[in-house]
Amino acid sequence: MPLIPFTRWRLTLANGWQKLHTRGTVIAGAAFTALAGAGPIISQAWSGMPRELRDVIPQNVQQWIAYTIFGLTFIAIRYTSVHRAPADSEAQR
Repeated sequence: MPLIPFTRWRLTLANGWQKLHTRGTVIAGAAFTALAGAGPIISQAWSGMPRELRDVIPQNVQQWIAYTIFGLTFIAIRYTSVHRAPADSEAQR
């Protein structure tokens, strides 16, 4: 594989790239990318809501709700994982 121009680095695939899609950070990155891409649509939907409905929640509370969800998402990614359950565990239910 050729060197990156003007450096001595080689560009290669990450170790264990076949299973990289199962990592929490990769899943979170994909989710945040999708959310960022949907930003204009979310903004347009918020603007399209009736004014009375938007005024029910004050602006500073809206910000803190967003910050809290954002922070809790990082905590959830850090301390949780998803594993396939063995096939015999479903039969025990």
